[in-house]
Amino acid sequence: MGMIKKVINRNHFMLVYLKSEELKFPIIIPIPLWALEDILTSLSQFSKVMVRVFPQLQRKLVKHIEYIDLHIEDLLKISEEVFQELRKIGRFTLVEVKESDCHVLIKLY
Repeated sequence: MGMIKKVINRNHFMLVYLKSEELKFPIIIPIPLWALEDILTSLSQFSKVMVRVFPQLQRKLVKHIEYIDLHIEDLLKISEEVFQELRKIGRFTLVEVKESDCHVLIKLY
């Protein structure tokens, strides 16, 4: 019998922190991760319908990416699974970029 792993530190928000010398205060944008997850799922389902209705869409997409044999549904499914795994990790900094006049920080909480 398999054990069920319970995720305790699941991420709920993505915080985008933008600070520039031109701004007095930093801009902090909270993005709920459940909304992004729903958008990815919806895009995946929508792409399945669109490729079935308009098969030429798949051919056009594959034509631009000749060296990779992936369908748009596969790409969206992979990104959805990666996103779900990132949510299970817990709090961490996804991106941090510091330049002389700009600071961008993306954290998962």
